[in-house]
Amino acid sequence: MNSIKLISLAALATSLMPSWAAQKQNKPNIIFVISDDHSVPFLGCYGNKDIKTPNFDKFASEGMTFTRTYVTAPQSAPSRSSFFTGRSTISTTMSMFSLPLPGNVITYPDILKEHGYYIGVTARSHHQDGLKRNKDIQQAIERNDMATFGRRFDYHRIGGQPLPELKVFLDKAATEGIIRKSKCSRVSK
Repeated sequence: MNSIKLISLAALATSLMPSWAAQKQNKPNIIFVISDDHSVPFLGCYGNKDIKTPNFDKFASEGMTFTRTYVTAPQSAPSRSSFFTGRSTISTTMSMFSLPLPGNVITYPDILKEHGYYIGVTARSHHQDGLKRNKDIQQAIERNDMATFGRRFDYHRIGGQPLPELKVFLDKAATEGIIRKSKCSRVSK
């Protein structure tokens, strides 16, 4: 698998950038990248010499890597609920793939937004608001106003490719004066 295909599989679940005021206070920029159905042996930054993953390797060299992390559930949406909350899938009521994350469950993006961060999620057809393919589930979610995931973010865009979508998010943040324009030049296609 070449790096282009690998990057296209990557799901940028959330990217978090501090507001201009927060930058003045030296708060860190945070970009959280999730790659669905992907394991650590398939990244160069974790020692695989046969697979080329230059973008992930660059992220790893300039940020953090983890060697003892595990998912909390075998399905992606429940696992993401744990990433976003630091809680078990049972305590978030996200023990099934098709369930939405309840609006009263506090997430890290909620907390960061409350502390002056500009929050965005891009390039992922995530299921934090329930499974869209099931008409009955989707109607129940809409009828009961349970779709709250998009309300948690300043910028919310589903679909597209991860790196171009990240650039759109950074450009929007720069245009609104949230981050300096020069920060955006580091993201390439």
